[in-house]
Amino acid sequence: MFSPDEYRRYCSFKAISEFGRELVEAEFRAARKARFRSWLPDVLANYETVCDYGAGSGWLKELCAELGKSCVEVDDIGGGTRFDEMAPVDLVVAICVIEHMTPEQVIQFVD
Repeated sequence: MFSPDEYRRYCSFKAISEFGRELVEAEFRAARKARFRSWLPDVLANYETVCDYGAGSGWLKELCAELGKSCVEVDDIGGGTRFDEMAPVDLVVAICVIEHMTPEQVIQFVD
């Protein structure tokens, strides 16, 4: 697990790699929401409660709130609730997470 300082540096690197420049945390969340806003609301339409695995900066929780949905954040790096501590949800998403896993890790995650 990253320390808070290491996590901030990681988010800074992610912002540069995704958006071409450093962004403060609020800008990073806004840029991430903008990237997914065109199609993600349609995916979430039939679900009331969402678990964001790998929540990162929290942009999905903000988007869910804007859509009137409840979102629980699970993130081994940035903090949040643990799977074994959370109430049942309708949908678990792992945006910007699964592509970093090996096939074996994905199967273990899904199990």
